[in-house]
Amino acid sequence: RSVDLGMTISTGEIVTPITTVGASDLTLTAKAGDVTANVTKTSLYGGAGSGTITLNAQGTPRIGVDFDLEKVDAGFAAQELAGITRLEGTGNVNITNLSARGQSQSQLVRSLNGSIELDLDDGAIKGVNLGKIGRAALQTYDTLTSENGGFSGANLPSLVGSFNDVVTQARGPAEETDFSSFRVKLNAANGVVTSDAMEIEGPYYRVTGNARVNLPQQN
Repeated sequence: RSVDLGMTISTGEIVTPITTVGASDLTLTAKAGDVTANVTKTSLYGGAGSGTITLNAQGTPRIGVDFDLEKVDAGFAAQELAGITRLEGTGNVNITNLSARGQSQSQLVRSLNGSIELDLDDGAIKGVNLGKIGRAALQTYDTLTSENGGFSGANLPSLVGSFNDVVTQARGPAEETDFSSFRVKLNAANGVVTSDAMEIEGPYYRVTGNARVNLPQQN
């Protein structure tokens, strides 16, 4: 049975099993089974933001999220939400038309649609040093193309071995890659998350790429 209501709520700190939400102001409305929380102010992961969350528990439960967060501690958020401990940085997160429906977690994952944009400044990816790997690759290339070096069966194993050694040394808990900007847009369609616009830029490098993750199949 549907209930219609409307109320304005101001909260202090809210502790949930997932995270801690700071002081928030929101308007809660319910009509024809749709419950909408219009969040005009909230603090989360060291940042601030606003947005809308819509729920409908009639029939097959549905959820929709549109949210903008500024100056978020991305490392803190990634660790709490996904157990990722290799990211540092502060920036903005924009969630647009994120939706899912289902009676179970697996159904919700398979129906996930929407987009998330991440825009970070002055951070680091821990566990790998792309600078070391890049310099080793350039040095190997210069050796192979130089007049005194050149490509030959004799020097190739040594060059490959040296490069592999550098790659091994560039990975580990003490290594990290500093970046001045980290931009990525993730698009979800029926649980498959893709990114055709991933860019990491640092003092001496710029890396672009794409990714695809099938959440229902976990690959």
